[in-house]
Amino acid sequence: MLFRAIQELLGNAARHSQGTVVKVMLDMGEERVRVSVDDNGRGFDPDVVQQGSSLGLKLIRERAEMLGGSFEMDSAIGKGARISFAVPARS
Repeated sequence: MLFRAIQELLGNAARHSQGTVVKVMLDMGEERVRVSVDDNGRGFDPDVVQQGSSLGLKLIRERAEMLGGSFEMDSAIGKGARISFAVPARS
């Protein structure tokens, strides 16, 4: 799930953001695994994306929440985007 989610987020940044920098943060803690993908691109309105047909982001949200985790979108037009999620760590 982590690999496919990161792959989707990087693909979205490459296809849509028109940014020049993309940063991926992966924090594998004792209790949780946290992932954040940030770009300095053109950004978007998160409300429009949530109501639209963005299946990739919806699936990441659903899977993270199904595993007992969380999902956040932080973006604004012209301000880049940060998509992050966390899921419980499993041994």
